[in-house]
Amino acid sequence: MHPDDCIYVAGADTLVGAAIVRRLKRAGFQRLVGLGQGNDAPPNLRDAASVNAFLQQHAPKYIIHAGGVSAGIQTNRTSPADMAAANLAIDLNLIQAARQLRPQRFIYLGSSCCYPVNAPQPLAPQSLWTGPLEPTSHAYASAKLSAMSLCQAIRQQDGCDFITAIPATVFGPGDHGDAQRSHVVSALLAKFRQACAESAPELEIWGTGAPVREFIAADDLADACLMLLSHPAPPDVVNLGSGEAVSIATLVEMLVEITGYQGRIVYDRSKPDGAPHKELDSSWLFSTAWRPSRSLRQWLEVAYTSLTEQAAAHETSPHTANSTVADAVTMPVDQPLDATLYRQLYRIRRVEEEIARVYPTDCIQSPVHLSIGQEAVSVAVCEALAASDVAFGSYRSHAYYLAKGGSLRGMIAELYGKATGVAKGKAGSMHLIDVAAGVMGASAVVGATLPQAVGYALGAVEQGRQQVVAVFFGEGATEEGVFAESLNFAALKKLPVLFVCENNGYAIHSRQDARQALPDVTARAASLGMPARRFEEMDIYQLFAASCEAVETIRQGGGPQFFECCCYRWMEHVGPQQDFGAGYRPAAEAEPWMERDALKVVAARLSDRVRREIETQVEEEINDAFAFAQRSDWPGPSELFTDLYA
Repeated sequence: MHPDDCIYVAGADTLVGAAIVRRLKRAGFQRLVGLGQGNDAPPNLRDAASVNAFLQQHAPKYIIHAGGVSAGIQTNRTSPADMAAANLAIDLNLIQAARQLRPQRFIYLGSSCCYPVNAPQPLAPQSLWTGPLEPTSHAYASAKLSAMSLCQAIRQQDGCDFITAIPATVFGPGDHGDAQRSHVVSALLAKFRQACAESAPELEIWGTGAPVREFIAADDLADACLMLLSHPAPPDVVNLGSGEAVSIATLVEMLVEITGYQGRIVYDRSKPDGAPHKELDSSWLFSTAWRPSRSLRQWLEVAYTSLTEQAAAHETSPHTANSTVADAVTMPVDQPLDATLYRQLYRIRRVEEEIARVYPTDCIQSPVHLSIGQEAVSVAVCEALAASDVAFGSYRSHAYYLAKGGSLRGMIAELYGKATGVAKGKAGSMHLIDVAAGVMGASAVVGATLPQAVGYALGAVEQGRQQVVAVFFGEGATEEGVFAESLNFAALKKLPVLFVCENNGYAIHSRQDARQALPDVTARAASLGMPARRFEEMDIYQLFAASCEAVETIRQGGGPQFFECCCYRWMEHVGPQQDFGAGYRPAAEAEPWMERDALKVVAARLSDRVRREIETQVEEEINDAFAFAQRSDWPGPSELFTDLYA
């Protein structure tokens, strides 16, 4: 795929469609059609002539069909004919028009309702059409199955690359929050918000709470759809699940904790449960190294925050009286970039401040190299990476580890030397790893992860995985021979690597200009045959935009790129204190960097209310992580003889 490819997302005003559009824009795609007015207005999907004219005019190279009508149990029970007729018309119009156009790839988003009610769990594509459907969604599911069959028939008869993707139950920040029409998560979020606002003594939940459901956030689903667009040979039917399934009762317990609801939960057993168990077999998806960017609980927190902000905005808007559910659907469905960046920056800063506070107590069993002052580099770059991408780092590893999604509990337990640590308490701060999050490891040896990152990238290319590899290192590592060797090999083989040099000006106590005859690291990288760029004053927004552009170019086969990110270390090289009295650098040198601290810059763009909510959530998570580490067990003596490879 190329950034100039024409792409049409049908249903761009829906929860899923809007998330896909955001993800494509973030990836650098410029020609997204059907998002504007006039000639770029989206077609009426229920009008075959409108759809045909639109596709003939724009001739999109890729089409993702996220349109159609979906709802929860209540609407499926009361309006089955309306649901089925609307989806049959929309799907037939778009699929037939796309068949005439023959795009390079067409992705149809199906529904897990299409699986037989008694199919073996987890649900695999081969179980489709093998038994009766769940009664409450029979009409809707039959319509979706018809569209799926049509896509498969076109693929068989015409040789067109038509794919059906079946997501788990989708939710996300910005859903309309209609307690009657929504799927289970959005309906429950709306109920909990209302119950909290009204201090309701009890909250009613439909059914028994026993059914098990798998959920996926709209933004993670969008990331998976982008991977599907560019994958060389996906199957004709693929499940897109998060891998995390819970009972409705467990989901309710999570929401009680997240919302702080104090009333009584009442299950209305006279209401239907729906299918007893729906969990997808997404083994093909996970074989691509795609992973969800957050846990279910984390996404629930994001979604609830978004819902309360949306409700507050409607309450204070002068147009509230005229607002409709349709208005809410078209609102941005993600938290603002400012809130996302602030959450990451604040979280990393406060984690390391707490590490510095605890360090003198000797609870922490390893040296620590703090990133305070440098967090913006890791946050900007990792925010541009997909969940399936990976990162390698240096011994100053906390920031990139957390920004990429590494487990905070596992990290603090590792620092404490406990068995629940990410490396079973054997590695400490300088060797953090969380493969599930795409954090592939750090090393105390300067420059050691450069060739490891390059080797991983080579393996990804040879195995057909659409991954980008980011590797973080300091300017001191550019003095190692392996720096030139790694960059040269990556450029020679056009490997998908983003080299990120965090240049804080010092290698321990030695200034860069006292060590390097050519301190221009960017020029040295460029001389090895790759695009190289220097960021002077650490503008997190500039670096994030550049990272998004670079990551997508790399992903499309453009070869490696190099970033030199100038930053400043506020703390001593190793340890919990500042060291401006040590004689090798003056405090005045740090002042301009502290003045333009990215945390302060981003905080200034948020309301006090949003900022406080983020800070409260982060503080709770940090307290939980340190308490978890404190109560965790030490490794047993037998661990001395495990994980030995030499």
